[in-house]
Amino acid sequence: MTQKAFVNQDLMATFNCPRCQKSKRMDVSRFCSQQKEIKLRYKCKCQYSYSVVLERRRYVRKPVRLLGNVLRERKRYAMKVEDLSRYGMRIKMIDPLSPLQKEDVLEIEFNLDDANHTKVNKEVIVQTLMPQAIGVKFKTTDHYDQFGKYLLFHFG
Repeated sequence: MTQKAFVNQDLMATFNCPRCQKSKRMDVSRFCSQQKEIKLRYKCKCQYSYSVVLERRRYVRKPVRLLGNVLRERKRYAMKVEDLSRYGMRIKMIDPLSPLQKEDVLEIEFNLDDANHTKVNKEVIVQTLMPQAIGVKFKTTDHYDQFGKYLLFHFG
């Protein structure tokens, strides 16, 4: 099983041994210039060796399954939110939506999986176009509504 180690602003990461539960904080700056995924082998003092992926995202992403819509030119296009963070999300289009380009602004709506099924309406900016998904960032990361509470309390 591969562990994740989150890289902080000082380019330090904490490695947590799954066997003995001991932690080791290390400088990972020499690896962070790479654009691709960084996967390392780490050997703990207890002699247990395990795989670690360095996570360089600013905010943790949470896998979700939330249905919603992209609103564009007075039409609704069904979509599914696949993962979510304070900064953005990955969506998968159920209804085809084209043409899309990087930096396009879209309006999205979806319901959270909280007790009230809170409806969220946000403007997002297209960041990445993948064959099966679209990566978007929120136009603003100031979430002072129920969505902000959801991000705060459901991302423990």
